[in-house]
Amino acid sequence: KYAYPKNGVLSPCGRYLAWFIGEKGRQVKMAEVSTGRTLLNISAPPGAKFERMYSYSFSGNGQYLAVYSTNEAVNPILSVYETASGSQVLKTQIGKKNWNLNSYGLSPDGRFLLAAKQRYIYNKAPESLVVKVDTHSGRIVWEKKISVPENGRLQHSGFSQDGKYAVVQGSDGNITLMDSQSGAFIRKLDGESDQISWWGGSSRLLFNADDTRLYTPVQSGNFLIKDAQTGQELARVIELKGQEWITMIPGGHYASSENGDEYLNVRVGMEISSLGQYYDLFYRPDLVAKQIRQGPVTGSPGTVPEPDIKLVAQGGLPPSVSFVSPAQNALQMNRDVTIKVQVRDNGGGIGKIEWKINGLTIG
Repeated sequence: KYAYPKNGVLSPCGRYLAWFIGEKGRQVKMAEVSTGRTLLNISAPPGAKFERMYSYSFSGNGQYLAVYSTNEAVNPILSVYETASGSQVLKTQIGKKNWNLNSYGLSPDGRFLLAAKQRYIYNKAPESLVVKVDTHSGRIVWEKKISVPENGRLQHSGFSQDGKYAVVQGSDGNITLMDSQSGAFIRKLDGESDQISWWGGSSRLLFNADDTRLYTPVQSGNFLIKDAQTGQELARVIELKGQEWITMIPGGHYASSENGDEYLNVRVGMEISSLGQYYDLFYRPDLVAKQIRQGPVTGSPGTVPEPDIKLVAQGGLPPSVSFVSPAQNALQMNRDVTIKVQVRDNGGGIGKIEWKINGLTIG
């Protein structure tokens, strides 16, 4: 019923585990993984109608835990605890009842808290603020206004791995990069509104170890990998059925789990074919890895042009294959079976035909 995580969250250092107990965010626990010892146990007062916890988030070093809750007056509250002792170091109210806390995140060392809040005004764009708070003193270090479109919201906020940058992402997909020390605007990275997913509370916008890449959440729990300086999309990671996945770069080259490319389709008009039918041309884990590490590797000066999957598909779809015999689900009593298939040209030619059994080419 409420937008809060139900499963446990492990600290980045792997020493602590936090989780909800019961329903409606009435209780949060944190324990030491190696011993199972409970270090923190927060419960809403008995009889409190509106006081509850919504989410929690560890600092990058795992030494602090931030918890987002509301009090009985429905004011948003952020509390910070030391993980080793479970002692509270900060409890601060982020705005009054007419303010919403949209996202928050701790700095890697846990010394600072970044919170994005909004106040909605009838028939106007919401008033949106990003606040940096010293977790040890409760002092507001800086507070900055962020422009968002009417009916928009600030979805995600957080810090870079070295703590030098503060970053916030709106529902329009645009990412604002700021100087963490002063709050000064550095640059805006363009995005698309349909790329954004929102789960409420703790930030899901992350930097890589050297702050050159941004991982931004998209619909259905997938995410994009972007250049942190330019905002250019380098790759998108797509979760599929079971444990299957695909990582694809612009142009269509991809890496995937064993059967991942069977769950993603290519459509031209009303004609649909499996991504796996483009395997020979576009299965390039080497290109995917290189682009994530170094930036664009196709279509730039000095590189060999690679085929674009849109152009290839528009030039003619892959052939379709169907079994002629034996019939589907027919019982076979003989050790050797003759298999007949029909291959139909759909405009892109047929090329060579390969027989595979369990992924192994036999002819």
